Amino acid sequence: MESGSLTSLLNHARFKERLALELERARREGTELSLTIIDLDQFKGVNDTHGHLVGTG
Repeated sequence: MESGSLTSLLNHARFKERLALELERARREGTELSLTIIDLDQFKGVNDTHGHLVGTG
């Protein structure tokens, strides 16, 4: 499975593979690449209170 069933985001291994491909493409084409990773503290509480569908929507 390449992505999570709740979020549809790439799993860790597939994310790392895709990132490597995109970094190589940026090097090859001489372009810049930006990546933003957001860690939401205490987000488990949103899921626990309102359910996972609200937390992923």
